[in-house]
Amino acid sequence: MKNTIITIDLATSVFELAIATPQYRITQRRRLDRDAFRQFIHEQEPALLVMEACGS
Repeated sequence: MKNTIITIDLATSVFELAIATPQYRITQRRRLDRDAFRQFIHEQEPALLVMEACGS
């Protein structure tokens, strides 16, 4: 485990992700649809996942 932090902004069709180090330095940003997100998470090593979602 690399102690990676993955933050996820959940939306209806596109999820926005930021991948960061334990020191909170963002190393990568991505926009994924539901299928691509599912595949991305499946392929990741263990990480801390932080999700943000708001109802509207």
